[in-house]
Amino acid sequence: GISAAYVNMLEKNQRSLSVPVLMALSEQFGIDWHDVVPDSGSTVLADLRTA
Repeated sequence: GISAAYVNMLEKNQRSLSVPVLMALSEQFGIDWHDVVPDSGSTVLADLRTA
């Protein structure tokens, strides 16, 4: 899983959000990652997820 300390670093922009971490967080919290990624990034993430 993802530790609270790591999430804290993400919130403070001390770590970059990777696609795998975004997917894990969206699944953990029951949200659609499309809701947190700008439209321009959605295509990139969708392509990465299906790759």
